Amino acid sequence: MFFFPSLLLSVLISLLMAFGVVVIINRKLTFHHNFPDVPHGAHVVAEPILLGLAGWFVYTCMQAVRMARSGQYRLHQKWMIRHVASGLWVAAQRLIVFPIFTPIFDFLYPPPDAIVPRWLQREAFAGAGILGIILCFPAAEYAIQRISTHPSSSVSTASRKKDD
Repeated sequence: MFFFPSLLLSVLISLLMAFGVVVIINRKLTFHHNFPDVPHGAHVVAEPILLGLAGWFVYTCMQAVRMARSGQYRLHQKWMIRHVASGLWVAAQRLIVFPIFTPIFDFLYPPPDAIVPRWLQREAFAGAGILGIILCFPAAEYAIQRISTHPSSSVSTASRKKDD
């Protein structure tokens, strides 16, 4: 049965990713520590937020597994959408930073002598992270709302009857 090994692998990867966040914070590898001009204590706000996001990532994964194991496939689908969104914000952050901020920086600080101030790099990275969260989390809830109001776009009819 392919389902169980792939499920186990997915859960393991999710746990390793969350553990990676803990390691990054523990080793002071967050971007706050790379910028000496960050006010002292800024990591006191950012690091609990990152830990909270990692915790939510693990929680949504565990909820999705629990719903699948109990045969509640509609709820499983909803928790999987939340789980994907809780990790996707990082990719969205990168998609915001590089294609959007890089041309702006190139315009404001033209090559070949371009030296973008570190404070501006920091603000762009942090702002893109916040924007990634603002885009991904509500988009997941919107998708969940859509599948709740449009059952034909949801899981199979047989599993829908079991969940209702």
